Amino acid sequence: MSDEDEACVDPGGEGDDRPEARPTHSSAARARQSLAGGSLADSSALRSAAAAGVMGNSITQRFVSTGFLASVMKLNEETRRQLVRQARLAKTADDVHRSVLKTLPPRSLGAFSLALSTPSWHEQIAAIVRMATPPSALVQRLLTKPFTDFLPSNLRDLTPDELEELFTISRDDGLGLSWAPHADLVKDLLKLGTRDERFTLLRDRREEVFDDVAASLQSVIHSDLTDLAALTAAAIDAARAGHDQAAQALACNVLETAMKELGGTWIRGAFPEVPEAGHHKTIAGALPSGPSWGDPTLLEVRRYLVLAGMSQVFAPGTSKQDTLNRHLGAHSASACSYRPQFVVPAILLAHALLRLLEQELA
Repeated sequence: MSDEDEACVDPGGEGDDRPEARPTHSSAARARQSLAGGSLADSSALRSAAAAGVMGNSITQRFVSTGFLASVMKLNEETRRQLVRQARLAKTADDVHRSVLKTLPPRSLGAFSLALSTPSWHEQIAAIVRMATPPSALVQRLLTKPFTDFLPSNLRDLTPDELEELFTISRDDGLGLSWAPHADLVKDLLKLGTRDERFTLLRDRREEVFDDVAASLQSVIHSDLTDLAALTAAAIDAARAGHDQAAQALACNVLETAMKELGGTWIRGAFPEVPEAGHHKTIAGALPSGPSWGDPTLLEVRRYLVLAGMSQVFAPGTSKQDTLNRHLGAHSASACSYRPQFVVPAILLAHALLRLLEQELA
């Protein structure tokens, strides 16, 4: 309504020429400002608006007098209560995630997966979901998907002890073993006692690894990731053609780009305590500080397994480092920083980060 229109409003009704019934420009402005500020449920704002005529003439008076204000305030109170329920639900969901691994039967993720589908577990989780409308997406996932969906598909048959051992190996050797290679090859790696033995096995069976990674990359469909997935596939092609150094360099650049454009922001969102810093400090801040992974939540398991391998790759690096290091490859290229045993780890890590981001961004 224009200022001219406001001057023509007669809130007192036809024929009422009393000066005090006429709204002034200043009262209209104040009322409009109150409404624009979101004070619709505030009675003073509504009455000011009615008096100023910015919400209509006698019809505004009728809304206020017939309980419109009470209805709005009731709706506002219901919204407030729903937000409180949502906050309580979020905390309850977090408690569920943090406690659920503690309920695992010893050395049996599979047994827990069955336990999750039993009526008692289903009813407990469903009760949490019913606490708020709409339900928390996080709890909804826990309700509708089996527990093993929180794990990469190639790791779902591993026991909790094997998963923690895999975390240690990934961190120490700079490996990304989530979603690829296939489960039997992962189990064969867990049987070996040294890094050299594991690198040799990956090198000897690299064609199996490349097949698994190429197939897994088909699941990367997010628009922000498809170009990087195509470049990772190109790195596989280069390695198969015998261009190992080119394959390693390309895979490491995919890893760097994914971290720079998406990974760092995602980590700080998933782990709010992590300060904004370079890749190495960001990853280190997200991972447990001790030798083990502590008591990870359902979502943290897959995150830790991927980030653990990346901690070596983005470390400052030394000239004698015997694991893959992106910094050395980019700034100190030599026969030491480009080795045949680094090609498969580079491709595995790039692939694992893309698959993780695909799930997290979705």
